[in-house]
Amino acid sequence: MTDGASIRFLGAAASVTGSRFLVTLGQMQVLVDCGMFQEPDLEPRNVEPFPVEPSTIDAVVLTHGHLDHSGYLPRLVRDGFRGPVWCTPATSEIAEIIWRDAARIAAADHAHAQRARRRGHGRGAGVEPAEPPYSLNDVQRTLRLIQPVEYDEPERIGPALMLTLRDAGHILGAASAHLEWHEGNKPLRLLFSGDLGRANRPILHDPAPPLAAEYVVVESTYGDRLHPQGDIETLLAQVVNDTVERGGAVIIPSFAVQRSQEILYHLRRLIEAGRIPPLPVFLDSPMATAVTALFRRYTHLLDDDVVRQFDRSHSPFTFPMLKICETADDSRAINDIHGSFIVVAGSGMCEGGRVLHHLLHHLDQPESTVLFVGFQAPGTLGRRIVEGAGQVEVLGRRVTVNARIRTIEEFSAHADRDQITGWLRQIPAPPRRVFVAHGTPESSEAFRDHLVSVTGWDAYAPVYDEEIAL
Repeated sequence: MTDGASIRFLGAAASVTGSRFLVTLGQMQVLVDCGMFQEPDLEPRNVEPFPVEPSTIDAVVLTHGHLDHSGYLPRLVRDGFRGPVWCTPATSEIAEIIWRDAARIAAADHAHAQRARRRGHGRGAGVEPAEPPYSLNDVQRTLRLIQPVEYDEPERIGPALMLTLRDAGHILGAASAHLEWHEGNKPLRLLFSGDLGRANRPILHDPAPPLAAEYVVVESTYGDRLHPQGDIETLLAQVVNDTVERGGAVIIPSFAVQRSQEILYHLRRLIEAGRIPPLPVFLDSPMATAVTALFRRYTHLLDDDVVRQFDRSHSPFTFPMLKICETADDSRAINDIHGSFIVVAGSGMCEGGRVLHHLLHHLDQPESTVLFVGFQAPGTLGRRIVEGAGQVEVLGRRVTVNARIRTIEEFSAHADRDQITGWLRQIPAPPRRVFVAHGTPESSEAFRDHLVSVTGWDAYAPVYDEEIAL
């Protein structure tokens, strides 16, 4: 197709978040994923000018809707991108929910900072606050660019460039992205794993085997470890029952997409089986509530057991003790409840959202439990709590950590070292080179070394803004 194909790592290189991979094929530029950075020390990149003039990018491919893979796209559109955005239909709907939520939060934060500046006190005193990354109007313009693509249906996205999306099993609609073009008479193929899910998990299908590729960009979030093999429902029941015995509340910081639905799925099963008492359960995340409603429209992406429940008009994510907190008043009312209950609230890394109010009320209570069920990026409040901080700052207040802190790693929606390796081994022929990305420097380098050791393949862990010829 072209002279001079290359890939430039504009994010998720020596970091977990901010996935942005720029593929250049001659005069054509395709951006695979367009995510926000969520590590606090990298967040300034979210408001810096994009390293490439957005108007010169011909197309964007999204592997899934998570903020760190899609969240920067409305900013790219605001700054001049006008090309098509290719993704699965479910990803387009999840991304819309996430973008609108991000725009509303940014606008509210900006308004708060302006008030603080005018009052002349607090953190914003005398400082002109930065403009929000994008507005709801930018989100609307972005939605008009989306071109839905179903799994396993090759789509021409350039004059001689084909895209195939395959089920990655990570969240609803998540995909691995396979690009194919020709150099002379020979095909050249570049495969992006996206975020890989785990086999034999409830709700979603297992990750689909990868297609043949000469080059692969693979995630390594858990590339330096193996997930424990405990039974999720047994572990969850232990946490709930132990907390009930102490008369406390269980606070679960949770990602709105997929993780919250998984938690509700398991809580329902535990309550119905009598393994935990029928406690009040509060889903305190408007975004999680909106995402949960999508599952009924995409039953063809779900496991057979979940489909059967929907066919009987029973959502696997609802039960009599579940209360949906639609408003901020609903959320605040939880603080007036005495006794034991469960709160599932965002954000999953405790960097914002309604979970902060619940942490403020319960983190210093020895009878309560804060249960972590997902990855906590370095520098986040969640990471500090998990690592054993005795005191943390929550909403501007210092709080002593007296609550019990528990983690169930089995909830992880990311493949571990051996699962990633097993997925790669299904590539029909060894690739020329594997680029190890989407991980801390330690996890990416450890996975690179492991992959070389067990396969003999050429593997490399790129750094931020590195460009490599293909």
